[in-house]
Parts: sequence; structure tokens; C-alpha cells
Amino acid sequence: MSMPYVAERCDHGPDRWLPRTDAASDLARNYTIMLRSRAHDAAARNAYIDDAARLTPRADQRAGLRQRFDRYADEWRAQTAHTSVLARRILHPSYQKIMGLGREALPLILDRLSSQPDHWFWALRYISDEDPVRPEDVGRFDAMRDAWIEWGRDRGLLR
Repeated sequence: MSMPYVAERCDHGPDRWLPRTDAASDLARNYTIMLRSRAHDAAARNAYIDDAARLTPRADQRAGLRQRFDRYADEWRAQTAHTSVLARRILHPSYQKIMGLGREALPLILDRLSSQPDHWFWALRYISDEDPVRPEDVGRFDAMRDAWIEWGRDRGLLR
């Protein structure tokens, strides 16, 4: 390190280094900014935790979900019971709304499948992105229903 460099950045000679006053105030300013940034990060983290708690369904929200599901499922069944074309049944608006409920609808669909068997397999496969039905059981309604119910029990979605 050359002497001009030290002389430019110090208030005294090379034997005893102290930062210039403006350099010390820059350091203090940077430290203050860092502390504010950490406080901001903590506030952002707390806001994220609050959002997660807000997005977790409460008991009243789950009851509302159950009511919507039951309404959609009853509409779907009433309006498609006479239709033998499976594509028309799964493209029905009420069935599509049920699929739109997402993963929270899985226990409701599985419960309905076990109590009132119907063609819920498309929705289950779409929402879960899984298919527990063995290839040799495809097309055998009872075997498909049993595979999905067992899948739901294994994952704690169905009692």
C-alpha cells in the first residue's frame, strides 16, 4: 500500500490508522440501513406468517366449502344422471366447479364416493395428480372406487 493511498483515506500518518470522519459517518449510515433492512425483513416475514394463517381454512370456511361442494355435487348428479356419455358428465359446469375447489375438496369427494358412488375418478385424478387404480382395474367401477378409497385412507383424507 502506497503512502498517498493511506494519506488520502486517513486523518493522520501511516503508523496509526483511523478512518476519516466522513468515512465513519458512511459506516454508521450503512449500519443504520442494515438494521432498518432487518426490521423490514422481520416485518415481511411476520406478514407472510399472517397471510398463511389467513389462508388456512377455519372451521367456518370448511363448513362453507362443504356447503358449496354439496350444492355442486347435487346439481351435477341431478342434471347428468340421465347422461351415459362420461365426457358430458365431467364437462358439466358443476363438476368443473368441484375440480376448481382444489385439494381441499379431496376429502369431500372421497366421502361422497364411498357413500354415494359415482364417477368422481376424473376429478380425483386431476386434483391429486395421482392415480392409484391398477391398469388391470381400469373400467371396473368397484375396483376403481376401492382403490381411491384406500388411497384416501392411506393419506388421512378419509376415515
